[in-house]
Amino acid sequence: MPIHDAPPGRWALIWRTAGVTEMILDFVRAAREVGPVAPNTD
Repeated sequence: MPIHDAPPGRWALIWRTAGVTEMILDFVRAAREVGPVAPNTD
């Protein structure tokens, strides 16, 4: 449910370092390449 009069929220993905896999590291690298994503204003 959009809340149009609220300030934008900030979030990040986290995981335990004990669970880091090569697939997660690939995901992190891809996310860094893409960079920030503009919020959906619909």
